Amino acid sequence: MIGYLFLFLALVSGLVKGFSGKTLSREVFSLYDGVAVNTLRTILCALIGLVLLLLFQGFNGLAISSDGFIVCLCSSVFMATFCISWLYAYRNEAYVFLSVFTMLASIVTGLLGWIFFSENIKTTKIIGMAVLIVAVYFTSIFNKKITGKITLKGMITLILGGLSLSLADFMQKVWVRGDYSHVTTFTFYTYALTIVPQLLLIFILRNNKSQALNKKLFDKKHLIIFIVISVALFSSSLTKTLAATYLDGSVMYPTLQAANLIATAALSKLILKEQLSLSAITGVIIAISGIVLMNI
Repeated sequence: MIGYLFLFLALVSGLVKGFSGKTLSREVFSLYDGVAVNTLRTILCALIGLVLLLLFQGFNGLAISSDGFIVCLCSSVFMATFCISWLYAYRNEAYVFLSVFTMLASIVTGLLGWIFFSENIKTTKIIGMAVLIVAVYFTSIFNKKITGKITLKGMITLILGGLSLSLADFMQKVWVRGDYSHVTTFTFYTYALTIVPQLLLIFILRNNKSQALNKKLFDKKHLIIFIVISVALFSSSLTKTLAATYLDGSVMYPTLQAANLIATAALSKLILKEQLSLSAITGVIIAISGIVLMNI
């Protein structure tokens, strides 16, 4: 039961992060903007992580093994790649379509859990995974009606973001299975390790004449959004890692994405005013059916 409680908290955090990110993405026009936005919220997440780490473990929580450091480093790279990719995706794709697309990432995470940790995948789960792919097809039809044809750049962004999300989620499972240290240590280092390379990338982009920073992103209004996103992003990472302690990846991640899909479909219509077509509703229903099969 406690595993599903953490999963619920991860769902709420993810929804707050997603809709705040959708709002912020309207002002992201370049790679420079995307990296700058992600760097600021990464710094805020690292500060939150440090406070919680010291609160729960004291300075001993900063100690980490070499293997644990590598896991955190991989997690930080995948997390940063996902966040920057999805800022572009939020801007160019329908939100419901993105929610269904991330469900494919949960399939990859589940398969990795099966390959490396022998987590059980029954025939019904495999059928459910195939059903999710069909769901993506139907929601892509809806996405095309809203945003037009998906470009090669857009598809690369979606694939890159989806794969990096699945690998970031898998690193949570690796940390828990490896029993390296407290989850606050993992979450803190995941964000802290991305700060320096992102600052270096900002320095490079700053001297690139083809890149221009949108200064509106850093006014008072947007700084409030940054704080909300950072808290939600950190909370999502922490609660998913805690949930991974109690639940198999083949159940946990697809279940989270299914609940996220249902909530997203409702909130997209109410908040973003996305008019759901028959293909979108069909895609949502098919996706939910796939998740049910995966949890049998």
